[in-house]
Amino acid sequence: MYLAATVSTCIWERFGDDILNPGSPVPRSVWTRRQLSKIRVSKVRVCDLTDENVRAQVGVDLSALHHTDLSVPQAWGLAVQEHRNSFDGLLYPSRFDGQRCLALFDRPGLRDGLVVLSTVDLVASDEANAFLLEKQIALI
Repeated sequence: MYLAATVSTCIWERFGDDILNPGSPVPRSVWTRRQLSKIRVSKVRVCDLTDENVRAQVGVDLSALHHTDLSVPQAWGLAVQEHRNSFDGLLYPSRFDGQRCLALFDRPGLRDGLVVLSTVDLVASDEANAFLLEKQIALI
């Protein structure tokens, strides 16, 4: 499985609620302490909630996964995490831009299969800085 989230999707997933919620700015102190990492993941078992057939089988629709009350999508994430099949993670569509995202659970031995390929400070990322400019986001 190959999954390449864009920098934009990563930023949306981490800061989207701050960006879209009036009165919840993106703090410069948080932005400057974050990094973007490219990670190779091998041999994981995931529940693919980006697949319409899988969503139909488990009885979840996109409105539940994209709900603004975060307790709703978090409840689905917890249900997958506690499922008897012991999934290592789940694929889900970003509620901000619809791109595929991978969430991994902290399972015994899972970290052994992760390899960090590269890491860059968010403030040093041209793509992250372009995102700020494009969305007209000021850090405070």
